[in-house]
Amino acid sequence: MNIGTTNNPVVNEATPVYQYFQLISNELGTPKGVICPNDLKRKAANDFTNFNNGNVSYFIGLDSNENLPQSMVSGDRNITNGFALKDGLLAIATNQMVGFTDEIHLKQGNIALGDGSVQQVSSARLRSEIIPNTGFATNRIKLP
Repeated sequence: MNIGTTNNPVVNEATPVYQYFQLISNELGTPKGVICPNDLKRKAANDFTNFNNGNVSYFIGLDSNENLPQSMVSGDRNITNGFALKDGLLAIATNQMVGFTDEIHLKQGNIALGDGSVQQVSSARLRSEIIPNTGFATNRIKLP
């Protein structure tokens, strides 16, 4: 599944995260699956009628690609590079400090990768193994 390759016309940096999850609403059945039980600042929606970013705990990796096994498809929204977001977009360069805040999993986070795996990683592992091996000089991440 190529969510965000640069040649994918569906990808738009201005698209709110919840709309990406609405695209797969038939597969999800209910939006309750896009809320992390540890995310106390978000509330699960019962259906997709009034679904919005306040009902989503996970980011979307705009550059994810199934041909790049370490590319980040999705993950916990408490990822940061230490800079303020602009329109919910976080750009992470391979040589940039990146990690997770204390907010959800105490400086750890869950990420779904292009190879289909989901892993809980520490900030240190994210910096040393995941980001340098995504296949991109900069990873664009859209946060809810």
